[in-house]
Amino acid sequence: GNGVIDFSEFVAATLEKDMYIKNHAALVRAFRCFDQDDGGSLSIDEVMAALALEEADRPDIEKSFAQVDLNEDGEMDYSEFYSMLQIEDEAEEDP
Repeated sequence: GNGVIDFSEFVAATLEKDMYIKNHAALVRAFRCFDQDDGGSLSIDEVMAALALEEADRPDIEKSFAQVDLNEDGEMDYSEFYSMLQIEDEAEEDP
């Protein structure tokens, strides 16, 4: 609603719903595109670099991370990434 696309909106927009919810292989590939150091989790810096974002965008990315970082380690693991997309999908289905 604020005119700025956040991380979860970007990922959801770039993948077809059926592909990312039902096809974990496609979702794992998407996750790995962001996981630039192959560490198994996404840092804010990795996401910003993958999306070619400016430092001014950091607060939006931090907000997205805070919403899905269930273990509060400052990184987004695959299960948190998947949960983020499910939340985004459910939000789009509810008018």
